[in-house]
This record gives sequence, structure tokens and C-alpha cells, in this order.
Amino acid sequence: MIRFQDRGIVKHKKIKTITNLFFQTKIYGLTLQNVSVFLHVKTIN
Repeated sequence: MIRFQDRGIVKHKKIKTITNLFFQTKIYGLTLQNVSVFLHVKTIN
């Protein structure tokens, strides 16, 4: 019983880590897009 609960907690932690990584990469990607767009606009002007 305890072992089963531990496995559930580990699985939950893994999912949490994956979601955190996903959001971090998403935010990082958006930041990169904004920077590249900003640089692009700056070079045109």
C-alpha cells in the first residue's frame, strides 16, 4: 500500500517536472521570438 502511494507521488512529481519544463521552454521561446522580432525591426529602421 505504502509502496503504491510512493509510486503515485513519484509519477506526479515527474508530471510536474515535465509541465514546469514545458512552461519554461514556452516562455523562453516566446522571449526569443520577441528579441528576434525586436532586433529585426531595429535593423529595418
